[in-house]
Amino acid sequence: MIWAQHTCLKYLESETESVAAAAITALGHIARRQGDLDLDVVLPALEKVKKKSPSLEGTVVDTLDDIETFT
Repeated sequence: MIWAQHTCLKYLESETESVAAAAITALGHIARRQGDLDLDVVLPALEKVKKKSPSLEGTVVDTLDDIETFT
């Protein structure tokens, strides 16, 4: 799980929105499947992406819902 989370966080920084969107969605999948994420790192990273790329806000909100539900 740590490797997958780290990889997703790395790709959140991508300038290609579809790559960042996939990383956001993958964090939600990790939360759903593993029931665990480092919330001290993941939550601020998602907020940063939401501010940087407002078009990804819906994807971020969906992932935050998954995190809240499954972790």
